[in-house]
Amino acid sequence: MHFSRRTTTQGFSLLQLLVCCAVLGGLSQWILPSMVTFRAEQENQQTRFALQQHVKWAQTQALMWQRAIALCPVKNNTCFPDWKQEIVIFIDSNESHQFEPSSDVILKRFHLPQSAIKITWNQTLPLTFTEHAFQRNGSWVFRPQTGDPYQLTLSSTGRLHKVN
Repeated sequence: MHFSRRTTTQGFSLLQLLVCCAVLGGLSQWILPSMVTFRAEQENQQTRFALQQHVKWAQTQALMWQRAIALCPVKNNTCFPDWKQEIVIFIDSNESHQFEPSSDVILKRFHLPQSAIKITWNQTLPLTFTEHAFQRNGSWVFRPQTGDPYQLTLSSTGRLHKVN
C-alpha cells in the first residue's frame, strides 16, 4: 500500500502581499490629503461653534441678570485682542467697558479650542451685551491655515451669521 501525503499551503504568496501593499500605498496617497483637509475644516468649525455658543450664553446672561455683560479675551487682567488667550464673560458692574477684576463679577472663563486659525475682532473690546441688545455691529475674521478666510458677523440685535 502506498500512501501519498497531500501537502497544502496556507497563507499568501509574496506576490499577493506585494500587490496588496502597492494598492494600499496608492489609496493612502489619495486619502491622506483629504483627511488632513477634513480635520482642518472640523477644527475651524469647532472653534466657530464654540465662540457662537459662548456669545449666545453671554446674551442669555444679560437677559437674566438685566445688567451689562461683557466678553473679551484677557491677558494680565486686561482685555486683549488675542482670541487664543483665556476669554472671560463678566458683569460689567460700573459699565466701564473694561475688565476690572476688583469690581467686575466673572461669570465664566474659557479657552477656544486650540487650532491654527487666526481670529480677529474688528471693533473695540469688550463685546458688551445688555438686556436689550448688543451694543454695536461687529465681526470676527477667521483665517485658517487651509481654506479661505470667512467672517462671523454679530449684528446689533445679537444675531450671529457666517459670511464667506
